[in-house]
Amino acid sequence: MVWFIWVLHIEPSKKSSYKDQRELGVLPEKIETFENEVERLQNLMADDEFYKQEIIKVQAQLEKSQKELAHRYVRWEALE
Repeated sequence: MVWFIWVLHIEPSKKSSYKDQRELGVLPEKIETFENEVERLQNLMADDEFYKQEIIKVQAQLEKSQKELAHRYVRWEALE
């Protein structure tokens, strides 16, 4: 499995905007949601019955969740 992390370059500002403060406030919840989704999909893929299901669909969903999780971590770091 290959992991890709896209890094956003955000210039630090002296004062966080209201929008950034609100985003920072909800990021932990969003990160937890994607962590849970990634874990759920990985457990699904580890199940012996998985290969009788729609493999490509689940793999694509896992990849999307991993990318979203990585993006949320990068954004959280940038906002702090």
